[in-house]
Amino acid sequence: MIRVLNLPAELAEQIDASVRDEYSRLWIAVESARQRERDFDA
Repeated sequence: MIRVLNLPAELAEQIDASVRDEYSRLWIAVESARQRERDFDA
């Protein structure tokens, strides 16, 4: 997620681990939903 958002390393280190985990979980959920939608449309 940090790479996707292109955050500077200094800022990325300041983000609480629980916040990073939650955003990561949300990111994975969104990407999975997009993939299922593409698979369904195919």
